[in-house]
Amino acid sequence: MITLMWITVTLLGKIDSVQINHINQPNPMIIADVGDSVTLNCYRLQAKTSGAIVWYKQKIGHEPRVIVTVQSEPSYEDEFKSPRFSIENKGTSCHLKIAHLEASDEAMYYCGLLQFFTTFGNGTFLSVKGDEEVKVSVNQSSVMISVPAGASVTLQCSVLSESRAADLQVLWFRAAPSQSHPQIIYTHHNSSLQCESSTHTCVYNLSKNIFSLNDTGTYYCAVVVSGKIIFGNGTRVQLVTLKHDFMADPTLDQDSDIVEVNYAALNFNERTVKRGRVTKQQPKDIIYSHVRHPSVT
Repeated sequence: MITLMWITVTLLGKIDSVQINHINQPNPMIIADVGDSVTLNCYRLQAKTSGAIVWYKQKIGHEPRVIVTVQSEPSYEDEFKSPRFSIENKGTSCHLKIAHLEASDEAMYYCGLLQFFTTFGNGTFLSVKGDEEVKVSVNQSSVMISVPAGASVTLQCSVLSESRAADLQVLWFRAAPSQSHPQIIYTHHNSSLQCESSTHTCVYNLSKNIFSLNDTGTYYCAVVVSGKIIFGNGTRVQLVTLKHDFMADPTLDQDSDIVEVNYAALNFNERTVKRGRVTKQQPKDIIYSHVRHPSVT
């Protein structure tokens, strides 16, 4: 019995290692306005992979819900039987299209491959902007920043609100392809020192050290208001490689302030002293140095 259980666990472990990379969702986040149309991409990484594709929707704080199951033809769940939802299933792709976006469409969307079990992609977070009841504008000053490893960057975010901007909760997210969903990396503790009361504008800065690729990605400033998350346009942070060119010169310029030093190693063999008095024996190896200073003009 124990042997059978071990074989089962081992087999499932091998299946899991094979299936884990069969689905790719390349876009960790999509930002769109109410009324827009979007396409959420999903790809099978192997053309011969069999099994149904299942799309899920997960709102913040809720369990995932099945939208559609795609085999030869898509089969929609009752609440998603609407012309707004459609599937583009061609070759290795199985994209979910949503037309005439509504505020309620904001959620995390997962594409899954159904075989012995369901293998998920990393997910795509769909942020829907333009709710008329929420009068908040979030703007990030830089679209892209390139820095060498170890450098520090300062990301700036301006929040304009018809209400008291200082009362808003401001978050910073980082989205990267390696992550299953955007991660909250910092929460601002609102202060009137960051806000201009006459314009209802607050400016928030985030300083971040970029040590490696694990720190790169797209950084989003976001505001939580009335149960919604309003995202900025995002700032992409990427690494650049610095190239150094070195030239070797066997001699130094005598007109510079650098002193040239020439070293020579001389070898002396021991020899018998003919005279009767004792003489001090020289070491076998002696190093002499000759220092030449630049001429003074």
